[in-house]
Amino acid sequence: MTSEPRTIFLFDLDGVLLRSRGYREAIRETCQIFTRSWGLGALHPEESTVVLLESLGITSEWDIVPLYLAEVLESWLEAHPGATLEPDWTVAGSAVTTDPVLARPPAPDEAIRRVGGHLHLAPVPSEVVLAMPPEAAPFPHLAQQPFIHQLFGATRSVQHSPATRLFQNLVLGDQVFKSVYPMMPDVESTSYLEEYDEVLLSGEMRGRLLEGNQKMAILTARPSLAPEGTRMAGCSPEAELALKMVGLDRVPLMAYGKMIYAAQQWQTEADALLKPFPFQALAACLCALGVPELEALTLAGKLALVKKTNREEALLLSGLFQTPLHLHIFEDTPIGILAVQSAAELLGEMGVTVTVKAWGIATQPAKRAALEGLGAALFPHVDQALDAALAMVN
Repeated sequence: MTSEPRTIFLFDLDGVLLRSRGYREAIRETCQIFTRSWGLGALHPEESTVVLLESLGITSEWDIVPLYLAEVLESWLEAHPGATLEPDWTVAGSAVTTDPVLARPPAPDEAIRRVGGHLHLAPVPSEVVLAMPPEAAPFPHLAQQPFIHQLFGATRSVQHSPATRLFQNLVLGDQVFKSVYPMMPDVESTSYLEEYDEVLLSGEMRGRLLEGNQKMAILTARPSLAPEGTRMAGCSPEAELALKMVGLDRVPLMAYGKMIYAAQQWQTEADALLKPFPFQALAACLCALGVPELEALTLAGKLALVKKTNREEALLLSGLFQTPLHLHIFEDTPIGILAVQSAAELLGEMGVTVTVKAWGIATQPAKRAALEGLGAALFPHVDQALDAALAMVN
């Protein structure tokens, strides 16, 4: 076994390799479809609100949409004390439409910060709202409404969450939506991902990466297919589509579909395995080092999910963590950096020599501050970060 150190570049996808304009457009349109149906006009979250959410670790659009719609309804309820809306929040507008007056423009920054401070209460940020103590409730008026559990309790289910269903409809387009999910789309639509996404990684830098000696893997919460060789209903190929656009479709991918499979294997929730938890980062490292995907998911679970006394066996089974590791994480939000740092700490406890270098890709002050707080070197563009990283490792 060689004692030469191994270098792994781990990449977030959205905001790093790809500007996810498709997701942003789908957030806006999903919110606008509901608020228009309520007679409130085309309301949607400002970019600053989405950036704040991401800086706090709330990065899934499946959480962002219901949090914003909750703020819209909260504002209406503030203006109408004692009002009770319909049990089904999607038709709550039947009451709102009769008097479409908001107490204030929806600007959920305070509510977002409250939720962000309680993320430890549940693996899914939307469900955190339901788990928060009454005195800290981010939407106190909405908390009295019968549909709050419907709004926040099933955001990972296209079958049970109208907001997630409409969002996925727009993201994938109606034709792909029908092929992925066992239901008809709500609206006719092209794929917002194909129409709006913008590749950030330049062709020149992609060539340098593919010719380099470093190993690579993608670490993203984007929906994806299940692991190769398995079939799972409802796994949407959004991460694969993005990697094909970027030109890195042969790089190992650890995305949401893989976490759904692993969650069944380990009897937990898929969101509990995502960054900032170390499981996803460990699985990505293993795949980068050549471990087959299914084996990597099993070994990552043995390293991250079993009792500490049983981890040594998994470490020996991997055979690949016995050499020094230099991990470089390229992120636009803190959660990927936290995941890699946690993975390195876990391995370090077992005697593995691991170093972590964080590269932050951001221009917005909130994101830059959050990334800098974790010791990340900051760059406005991924090409600039990679130029510095490649100079360091070569």
